[in-house]
Amino acid sequence: MLGELVFRGIDSAGRRSRARLPSAAHRKHAAPDCGLTCLLREASVRLRHLGPSHGIHLVHLVCFEGQGRSASRTGLSRCRNTLANSPILPLNWHFRRRWHDVRVTESNGSLVGATVTATLHTSQGDIRLNLFPDYAPKTVANFVGLAQGTKEYTKPNAKGESSGPFYDGMIFHRVIDGFMIQTGDPTGTGRGGPGYSFGDEFHPEIQFSRPYMLGMANAGANTNGSQFFITVSPQTRLNFQHTIFGEVADQESRNVVDTIAHVPTGPGDKPLDDVVVERVIVHVGDSAAAEEA
Repeated sequence: MLGELVFRGIDSAGRRSRARLPSAAHRKHAAPDCGLTCLLREASVRLRHLGPSHGIHLVHLVCFEGQGRSASRTGLSRCRNTLANSPILPLNWHFRRRWHDVRVTESNGSLVGATVTATLHTSQGDIRLNLFPDYAPKTVANFVGLAQGTKEYTKPNAKGESSGPFYDGMIFHRVIDGFMIQTGDPTGTGRGGPGYSFGDEFHPEIQFSRPYMLGMANAGANTNGSQFFITVSPQTRLNFQHTIFGEVADQESRNVVDTIAHVPTGPGDKPLDDVVVERVIVHVGDSAAAEEA
């Protein structure tokens, strides 16, 4: 009789999900970029696929056969010991890395495990941001790539160019006092973007329950591009509607956000006088830690 393995995770609504699967001797696993697929070896039958529709991003997949509880106490070295008869497959869900022997920087440009900060140099002052690559790896990688000019895009940037830093020279095209400030559109109309879109990344542990959160603007589910906003008050109605990928880092920066939020606006909530993102500087790893210090 086949044994069972229980998979537990968090779905996009913050609920716990579980799936019972046959024992390790009768299955194999693949961990593609889009999630985890579980197959029966003999028939190549797909038992279950966990991925984007579940709001899950797997950052580690560790196979271990042995005494799982002992392994959790002693780390990866336990996996080198003689295998026992209790097959365990620990799945490390997004922001749930259980082993830290190495820093993970994914080949797709993700910065999972790294300290990442950014500074928006605006015409009203600097806004320093702490980014959340462990919560929203795709979104942070996209923002960093556009800010540094290392990510390709097909629509002209604010300078009318098709390459180079994407955000430099953009304006805050939508400002609503008491709600948020928004930028990232090279056209300044609220309808522009980089020429592509990508999926949402939600996590129950980070929500719009406090002000000064950094979120992606969108036109519906999985339509993220380059536009982003910073809230100036709690906005719980945005939870699981907009990806959160960072927050304002310090009080001085929050004061700048508040200053921008208070500027006079006209039709479409557009500031009467342009508030410009003059330059975006990203710091990763040691340089980010040094900046925070």
